[in-house]
Amino acid sequence: VEEEAKPLMKLVTRRERIEAEAVTQAGYETSVVGALTSEEFEMALQDRIVMETNDAKNKLEEYVYNTRDAIMNRLVSYAEEDIRANFKKDLDAMEEWLYSDEGESGNKGIFIQKLEGLQAVGEPIITRAREFDLLPESFTRLEKCVEANAQFAGSKEVKYNHISPDDRASVTEECARMGEWLQQHKDALAGASKHAMPPLTVQQVSDKAVELNRFCDGVMNKAKPAPPAPPPKADPKTNPKTDAHSDAKNDKGMPAHTPAPDASGAEGAAGTAEAADDVPMEGAEEGGGEGKVEGEGGEDDDGGETMDTFGGPAPPGWGK
Repeated sequence: VEEEAKPLMKLVTRRERIEAEAVTQAGYETSVVGALTSEEFEMALQDRIVMETNDAKNKLEEYVYNTRDAIMNRLVSYAEEDIRANFKKDLDAMEEWLYSDEGESGNKGIFIQKLEGLQAVGEPIITRAREFDLLPESFTRLEKCVEANAQFAGSKEVKYNHISPDDRASVTEECARMGEWLQQHKDALAGASKHAMPPLTVQQVSDKAVELNRFCDGVMNKAKPAPPAPPPKADPKTNPKTDAHSDAKNDKGMPAHTPAPDASGAEGAAGTAEAADDVPMEGAEEGGGEGKVEGEGGEDDDGGETMDTFGGPAPPGWGK
C-alpha cells in the first residue's frame, strides 16, 4: 500500500521586540572615582617635584665641580688672585653644604638660588675668557672677508662688466676702511687686560663681516641696465624722400628708378636726335656703298682726326 504524500510545510519568520534594561553588575561610586583620580594627580605632581628638585641639585653640583677646576687651571689668567681665592672658598663651602642634611633635604627653589649666587661671580670670568679665546678666530674670518670682497671688486668676469669704475672704487674703499677698523681693534685687544672685558665682542666682529658683505653684494650684484630702445622707423607718409624703391637696382647694377628729365633737357635731346637724322651718308645714294658721316667733327679731306657724331674721338678703324 503506497503511503500518501505529506503536504509541504511553509516556514514563517516572526520578529518580536524584546525590552531589555542595562544593569551594572560591578563598579565604584562617583565620589570614590573622584577621590582616586585626585590622589593619582597628587602622586604625579609629587613625582614631578622630586625630579625637578633632583635636576636642580645636580646642576648646582655640576657647576661647583666644573668651575672650581676651571678657576684653578684654564681661568687663572682671567681673574685676579684674591677673586679666584675667594671664589674657590665659596665653591668648597657649597660642596660641603650639598652633602649635609640641609642640602639633602633642600628643595628646588633653594638649589636654584644658590646656583645663581655662584654664577654671579663665575659667569663674568667665564664669559671674559671665552671672548678672549674666540676673538682671534673672529678677526681671521673678517680678514678673509675683506680680502674676498676686495678681489670681488676687481673681478673680470663678464657678468660684472656692467659695474662702473666708481662702484668698484666704492667697494675697494669700504674694504680698506674695514681693514683699518680691524687693525685698530686687533692692536687694542693685544694691549687689553684679561681681568676685564675685551674692547669688543665676537658678535660685534661678526656683525662687521655681515655689514661688509651686504654692502659689497649690493654694489657688485647690481642688475644690468636695460638695453637702449631702437630708434623709431621713418614714416614714408611724413618723409616723402623715403621711398621703398629708391635703393632698388636693375640687373646691370644701375638704379632702377631714374628721375625724368626736365623740359629743357627733353627739348635738347630731341634736337640732337633730329640733327643726327639729317646727317647725309656719303655714297648712300650711289649703289648703297659703305658711307661715313660728314659733319662737325667728321674726317676732313686733309686726313684730319675722325670724330664721332657726338664730338668725341672715333674708335680706331671707324669710318674707314
